[in-house]
Amino acid sequence: MKKGVLALLLAGFAWGEVDWATSYERGLAQAKEEQKLVMVMFSKESCKACAYMKKEVFERPQVARYLDEHYVAIEVDIHDYPKTMGYKVIGTPTFYFLAPDGTTLGSALVGKAPEKLFLDELRAVKASYIKH
Repeated sequence: MKKGVLALLLAGFAWGEVDWATSYERGLAQAKEEQKLVMVMFSKESCKACAYMKKEVFERPQVARYLDEHYVAIEVDIHDYPKTMGYKVIGTPTFYFLAPDGTTLGSALVGKAPEKLFLDELRAVKASYIKH
């Protein structure tokens, strides 16, 4: 019995982290190859809302699982990205959602959101993409 409970706990931890792409370019290539949507999070090291999203939202098993199954997650530091990327970053975090071919879906989201609201947004973006 104890081994079964431990296995369930360990399985839950396996979904507790988002698998972030190692770079913007690699993330776009991965999304195209795997036919997944893209979530780009523009952040900066001193951003408290970014830290909240990483710790309180993206480490939640339900969010991490949904992201990894349907999206390629990319984090871009606003100090590192070239302005020519074409994104308007008003504040951090700023989220953009992209189709597998890199076209922007919907509007940017700015700021932090609780787990349920963010998960609802991920699902809504996916549902709107499927309808196209």
